[in-house]
Amino acid sequence: MSLNGKLLIDGPVQSYPFRIPMSLKDAMMSEPFIQAVKTGLELRGVPVGLPRRPLAETDPDARERIKAALATLGD
Repeated sequence: MSLNGKLLIDGPVQSYPFRIPMSLKDAMMSEPFIQAVKTGLELRGVPVGLPRRPLAETDPDARERIKAALATLGD
C-alpha cells in the first residue's frame, strides 16, 4: 500500500526502493499512454502485441527515445 509516495510495510512508512529517472518519465509521457507502455514492455522483453485500433504503433523516433531512457535503468 502506498501513501503520498511512501511505501507502507508492516506499519512504518518507508521510501520507495527506487526512483524513476526524469528522462524515462519524459520519454513515456511524451507519447500516448497505451502506446508508450506497450513499447516499454516490448523493449524490456515482455511481448504485449500491438495496440488495438484506432490506436497506432509508436513512431520510430518515440521508440528510440523510450529505448534510450530505458537503457539508463540497467538490468
